[in-house]
Amino acid sequence: MKVSKNKDKIVDILKQVKIPVNVQYIYENLSKSSKVNLSTVYRCINSLCNERIILKEIRNDKNAYYTLNSNSHKHQLTCEICKDTVFIDECPVSIIAKEIKEKTGFNITNHSVQLNGICKKCNKENI
Repeated sequence: MKVSKNKDKIVDILKQVKIPVNVQYIYENLSKSSKVNLSTVYRCINSLCNERIILKEIRNDKNAYYTLNSNSHKHQLTCEICKDTVFIDECPVSIIAKEIKEKTGFNITNHSVQLNGICKKCNKENI
């Protein structure tokens, strides 16, 4: 990885939040401690994605969200009301991928799953 203060600070921001965040969140937090423009943040994020240090996820709202690449396979549940995120260790796709391979011979090498719903707290508030 090419060392850059801005890239290091972006990684630090993602370490602190531990949930997927968008570029605006990263930019706002980075600009608190550095004079940086938005295009630099995008450039650093793209570089970190290319280096597989951070992961990019496009959600149903068509926005990109970023997390650190922990090299562990996890999926997340996102509440549609409060936007709270919960990570789950189970991978519902692994069973499906095995069936796909058996039926088609196609070996699934990667996938992305976004699970949305309404969390327990928001369900209680909306009853």
